[in-house]
Amino acid sequence: MDLLATFPMATTGLTFLILSKNEKNEKYRVAGIMMLLASFISLLTFFVYK
Repeated sequence: MDLLATFPMATTGLTFLILSKNEKNEKYRVAGIMMLLASFISLLTFFVYK
């Protein structure tokens, strides 16, 4: 996955985390954390295997 997909995924993860605080919905929080984790791993692999 390249950087073009990493940053929108990270912003979507942050949006899900914000929604989970407003609506107190557990599923949004889990999805936000997973998307942030996936974008972080993608960013690390981009710079490690560059």
